[in-house]
Amino acid sequence: MTMFIFLFLISLINPSEFGGLPADASVPGLAYSVVARYGFPNIDNVSALSLLMRGGVALTFGYVPQSIRDILNYGTHMKFRNLTAISLYSKNAAFYYRLINRKEVKTTNREVEYSIDEFSLAISDMLYYNLYGGLRLGYYFVRFGEALIKDGIPEVNLDTGNGFSVDLGMIYKIKGICVGVSLKNVLSGIYYSKFSKDVLNLSGGAGINVEPLKFFSFSLDGFIEKNGKPNYSSALRITPLKWIGIFAGYTFSDKSYGIGMELHYKSSDFVISYRKKAVFVTWRYILQ
Repeated sequence: MTMFIFLFLISLINPSEFGGLPADASVPGLAYSVVARYGFPNIDNVSALSLLMRGGVALTFGYVPQSIRDILNYGTHMKFRNLTAISLYSKNAAFYYRLINRKEVKTTNREVEYSIDEFSLAISDMLYYNLYGGLRLGYYFVRFGEALIKDGIPEVNLDTGNGFSVDLGMIYKIKGICVGVSLKNVLSGIYYSKFSKDVLNLSGGAGINVEPLKFFSFSLDGFIEKNGKPNYSSALRITPLKWIGIFAGYTFSDKSYGIGMELHYKSSDFVISYRKKAVFVTWRYILQ
């Protein structure tokens, strides 16, 4: 019974959910059309780290508002418990923590909770002239708890899991055009003390980012998961002034959009975005 419940729950974590919450607020605002984008710590294609000018520290928060008033007053609701990612990055390397998932399922006689956290190390470098490659090694820690009443007797089941995944990415950049490809979960495995091993679905993406003007860029991405259907997304970014950027994106598969804004002030970047009824905020402190 317990085995069945656990395997059923794991089956609910499809690859998009297991991808976790974004490590940077720019990503949902661009509707995940980021395979060929750079200029921020882009862990969706780690080869983009090689195109960073400077390193820094970043904190990302997520919040699901209930009304437009909540969105406008996001700052009054933001608490440290809303932290979804911490990144320490530089040109060619990054280390980050990311909240992948928190789930709670309750029925009359049963309560199940589990959580997934990710710790990753990413490296990137130039492979050839204008061609950059990157590698990400991820470690996952899973906590699982189940409380149920069986034949009138309370029963508690606890377990933990440890796992890994390997991502690869490449970017080719020439003047005004950037082409990127990424492979996620090339190798992976989640190992539990009491339950069977899980393997994450292999997925891949490709994208192009065109920058015809210094203040304007447009991107188009395609993404597919193993045994899944291809998904497409596009995004644009406008930088009317050096200290402000405005961006938006659209995902064709689920007809969803994202919007966002980035502000630069001294050694800090502030990014806020909105997608699928959720608000994300990232603060980056740029190291000199």
